[in-house]
Amino acid sequence: MLYFFTTFYLYLWFRAKNRGINLIVSLIVLSFSTHSKASILDFYYLLDAKKSFEERRYSSALLSYKKLSKTQEVYYNIATTQYKLELYDKAIKNYEKSLGVDAIFNAKIYYNIANAYAKQAKLHLAKKVL
Repeated sequence: MLYFFTTFYLYLWFRAKNRGINLIVSLIVLSFSTHSKASILDFYYLLDAKKSFEERRYSSALLSYKKLSKTQEVYYNIATTQYKLELYDKAIKNYEKSLGVDAIFNAKIYYNIANAYAKQAKLHLAKKVL
């Protein structure tokens, strides 16, 4: 519940005009727990990463994604950003880290891994993945 509150509050904070009052309230909210601090920072970095990715500023997006707590989705987003930057070997490693129990999502990941191998002209490895 606290995570939802802090996430929602941070969203409003970015939209508000009176940042001085919001800063004070933010510090009070942050003092509740160390978990909420990580959550708020993750929310900020996620917004920044998504915005940078949408604007095709992939290097900036990658830096922000790397600051997030590592989850299956974060590894996938890191890999996709690395793919866009033509860092195919690194992308493959992070795609592999993003594999989980969801068969449909895993199929998408394997497809992306095969594409990364194909971009490197490693067709024999791309065929093995598929």
